[in-house]
Amino acid sequence: MTDSATTGHSFKHFTEKLNTENFATWRREMFTALSYLNLDQYILKEKDKITSKTDYDEKAKQTTNLIRMHLDGENFSRFVDDDLEEYKPKELWDSICQHYATKSLENAAKIMEKLTTYDFSVGDTFSTIKDFRSTFQLFIEVTAKKFDKTTVEALWIFWILIKLPTSLALFKTLKFSVFGDSKATFSMSTFLSELERELLRQAEPTATANALAVTNNQVKSNQPKQGNNGQRRKRRVCENGVHNPETSHSAENCHQLHPELAIAYHQAALDRINGAGINPKSGLSVNRAVTDAIVLDSGASGHYLRKKEYFNTFTPIDSAVFGANGASIPIVGVGKAVIHTASGPLEIAEAYLAPDLEIVRLYSGTCWYLGTCWYLGTC
Repeated sequence: MTDSATTGHSFKHFTEKLNTENFATWRREMFTALSYLNLDQYILKEKDKITSKTDYDEKAKQTTNLIRMHLDGENFSRFVDDDLEEYKPKELWDSICQHYATKSLENAAKIMEKLTTYDFSVGDTFSTIKDFRSTFQLFIEVTAKKFDKTTVEALWIFWILIKLPTSLALFKTLKFSVFGDSKATFSMSTFLSELERELLRQAEPTATANALAVTNNQVKSNQPKQGNNGQRRKRRVCENGVHNPETSHSAENCHQLHPELAIAYHQAALDRINGAGINPKSGLSVNRAVTDAIVLDSGASGHYLRKKEYFNTFTPIDSAVFGANGASIPIVGVGKAVIHTASGPLEIAEAYLAPDLEIVRLYSGTCWYLGTCWYLGTC
């Protein structure tokens, strides 16, 4: 709304006009606008309870017309009487809210149908979360005393998890693991806030990669393995939800095509760690070999991963690092990564992608002596 809007010279809508689909958002933004103009008391209080009555008629007229101007044709006909010169803002506001937010199963069904239309895998996910949050709050309001709030929130949280895109597979794995605990609590507000933070974290720009163990000149003198055509061997991977037939696994076992397999795979890895009797608080200092466990050497010069799927952000680089035996290991990228362990997600602020690393199946003492790491899963 422009500065001159309250004088009547010009007008700009605060929000979209009320229709059959947007009541939750409309009510929130309309109330905010009226509060900003210090007109909220005219929709909350009866005339005899308003402190200042000197300009009541003028303010009631202004409030009523602001609401009217934010109604589409159908709602204008439904809520506005034929006598357009009668201004009763509270009565108008209450009739709108009662129509759309009445605690009835019919309203609950309509709102539930709208909730199922939200798609978290396309468009602006932050906008989708914002609209879903508002609509869900209305659903909770309408279904109060009819459905158990905790159960409703839990069911819709799981619905969102199922609908999340593959780029949030690690987030889904973590949440399924957390909610699997018998003591887990369910809060839609908390869950949506955590989802927003995860999206923000993935959107953070990756810092410029620093030199690892060698200078650029050393890297050039120790070129990685090359094929017959003199080109770097390209790693075959599946990405963006598409299966690459040149990979070693079938389409039926592709985690990009079947995200549920990735979730099951990581959950199975966590179960194996738990089944091995490892205390999650000391899971990074086990003294015996555990297949697919995470064991990171805290004294290493960096964190080197051989699977690109662990990276949330990624920047290609051309560098290398030397192993304890003097061999050069190519480094093809750097970024932020997350690996799931029995005690929760392990966030690595700066990890390096080294596809040629070998998986070492040794006891931790020997493994650290060689200056290597154990990694979750195989390629």
